[in-house]
Amino acid sequence: MIQSEQITLARQLTESFRTKGQPLRDVSVPVSAIVALVRTTLETSRFFPPELRPADLGDGALIERVSAHRYRVHERHEIGQLRFSELSFRSYFFLRSAVLRYLHHYRHLLRVRGVTIKRWAWPASGRRP
Repeated sequence: MIQSEQITLARQLTESFRTKGQPLRDVSVPVSAIVALVRTTLETSRFFPPELRPADLGDGALIERVSAHRYRVHERHEIGQLRFSELSFRSYFFLRSAVLRYLHHYRHLLRVRGVTIKRWAWPASGRRP
């Protein structure tokens, strides 16, 4: 079960990709919390993060809900000083796969900050179900 503090950490983590505020450092966030955050956002918005559109991307990624069970991850990379690659996208049937691709775009930033994305969240007891 995902706890509210895990959702809060997931929100802070994804917001830190776009803002210049204090980034999270040396934390563990379960991927299930990030998927839950993205799912609830995509219920009311077509994009995650909701304020971004593909044309607005610099070096970054965003998830688009195309239909009930189809998602696109749009990406653009910095290829020089203030120069960016062409916008590309990949389509996914499962939201979890789209979220993992989204996180893959930020893998170097996560590594530098010491953020660990846990693939599986175990119950509070720490024992596997």
